[in-house]
Amino acid sequence: MGGVGKGIMRPHKNGHQIVQTVGRPSWTGTRTGPTVLIVDDEDGIRDFLRSAFEAEGYTVLAAADGEAALTLCEHYQPDAILLDLMMPRLDGLGFLHEFRRRHGVDACPIYIMSAVSTAVEHARAAGVAGAIVKPFDLEEMLQLIAGAAGPGRVDRRLQA
Repeated sequence: MGGVGKGIMRPHKNGHQIVQTVGRPSWTGTRTGPTVLIVDDEDGIRDFLRSAFEAEGYTVLAAADGEAALTLCEHYQPDAILLDLMMPRLDGLGFLHEFRRRHGVDACPIYIMSAVSTAVEHARAAGVAGAIVKPFDLEEMLQLIAGAAGPGRVDRRLQA
């Protein structure tokens, strides 16, 4: 497993930096692909993953903690969730419990992201789709989420 550096940061026409994954073309059109929710208290990881997934055509939602993520999920149903374990306010396991209580166990695949070596055991115990150990390989993560979100799933608003 490599580090996060499997992508190339480059300037974009509007002055923002985007990630071009190695061997993949940059794509900056309207995002109509699956929606991924990234929940991580580290700005750098959230921003990096947002750029990478948007470059692949995903719609990206991002939150710095579990409380903010639950608020987003009141309005949008993600097709997949990347969830850090250790966060302020409401941690990953707290979010997982409350999300499932509100939306059901099978609402969408959830992947725990953690630098903790026991992340895989936490994932198994929590019954999530899997665990991603930091530092992660970007290409592997993109493939994992592509398989989980599936081409048939679309961004949708939750019914009130």
